Amino acid sequence: MIVFYRDRFHSGPLPIPADSPWLRHGVGVFETLIWIRGQLAWLDRHLARAAAGLDGLGLGPLPENLDVLLADVVGRNRLADDTARVTLHLGPEHEDGPVVPMVTAVPYTPPPPEPVTLAVAEGVHLSHLARFKTISYLPFRDVTRRARRAGAWDAVMLDSEGRLLETGTGALVFEDDEGLVTPETPWKLPSVALAAIADARPVRQAPIRIDDLSAFRHAWLLNSLVGALPVGCLGEQDFAPDVESARELRGLIWQHDDGGTP
Repeated sequence: MIVFYRDRFHSGPLPIPADSPWLRHGVGVFETLIWIRGQLAWLDRHLARAAAGLDGLGLGPLPENLDVLLADVVGRNRLADDTARVTLHLGPEHEDGPVVPMVTAVPYTPPPPEPVTLAVAEGVHLSHLARFKTISYLPFRDVTRRARRAGAWDAVMLDSEGRLLETGTGALVFEDDEGLVTPETPWKLPSVALAAIADARPVRQAPIRIDDLSAFRHAWLLNSLVGALPVGCLGEQDFAPDVESARELRGLIWQHDDGGTP
């Protein structure tokens, strides 16, 4: 695998200082994008979210020409004609130093849009950093890891008032008689996938608790890589899986109009 780090391409070990803030404390932000049909879906929004994170954390400006760099890494890994997971890491190599980028690209096959089961994560998940996609991602990774060990696809996190936030890997959207609705809370990451859907369809926000789930017919888990996955069960609540709508939502998230396959 060819990786871009700091100012050049590498095909072997990376020269990351052992005392680097992003190694020691997870200082920085990252974005995971899908390269599909010869483009990075919603690249502008991913870069805008990364820039907002760097600014909000006081780390500095977004490096220039990242659009060219990301596509270059895809090409150097011979993935231009395939589907790939592209990851952009941005953080300081030294304390109070400038932000440096690291970019990877690997082959990726999206899961089929089949119903998934979501568990309910234990504990309260609140942080003022939740609105940034930080490299300090262990709380989210732990939620997903525990859920998968228990046989679920992922787990839904709750705040101190029992309101749904998001899952360890993505946003949530539900459907009731009035249309699409997503959990309303300041304690979650702004979702690029959800924003793509909201461009095309009305999506309202409302506080949602576990006891409210019976009001919804359908539910989907969203992120840039999986697109949209229909939720068959969340905790003890079953939903009618809507695979066809999942395909349509995938098309919006991946910026093509035939849903389904890459």
